[in-house]
Amino acid sequence: MRRGATAAAVVYDISSKRSFQRAAYWVAELRRNTAGAPLLVLVGNKNDLPPEKREVGKDEAQQLAER
Repeated sequence: MRRGATAAAVVYDISSKRSFQRAAYWVAELRRNTAGAPLLVLVGNKNDLPPEKREVGKDEAQQLAER
């Protein structure tokens, strides 16, 4: 993490709830440790997996993205 960053992409694995929780942590850290309001992009990886492998729902990810 670079303190002077103006943008960041936070990537999580949709088949791992822990990965998503860590992504939420990094979003909070970026907000806390960067000046101003950096552009943050939340990216769900492994979207090609079958739906039964998904541990993070689209609604849950959308809520984090909107926050």
